[in-house]
Amino acid sequence: MTIETWDCRNGGSYKYTHERDTKRYSFFGVFHEVLTPERIIGTFEFDGLPERGHMILGATVFEELADSCEINSVYHGR
Repeated sequence: MTIETWDCRNGGSYKYTHERDTKRYSFFGVFHEVLTPERIIGTFEFDGLPERGHMILGATVFEELADSCEINSVYHGR
C-alpha cells in the first residue's frame, strides 16, 4: 500500500493506493473532525467507481484503558 496524501487535521485529506498483480485500487477522503486523543470523523470513497458520490461517513472513537486503548468505529454509507 502506498500512502499518497495524509493530512490528519480538521479539513485535511488522505489518499492511499493498493496494487495487486496488475490491478490498482485507490481510496480517498476528508478528515472532518480530528479531536486528539478522543475521535476522528471523516469520509471514505473508492476512487474506481464510474460515478462519484458513493461515500461512507465514519466515526472512530478512542478510549484510554488502564493498560491499552479501545477503538470503536461506526460507518454509514450511501
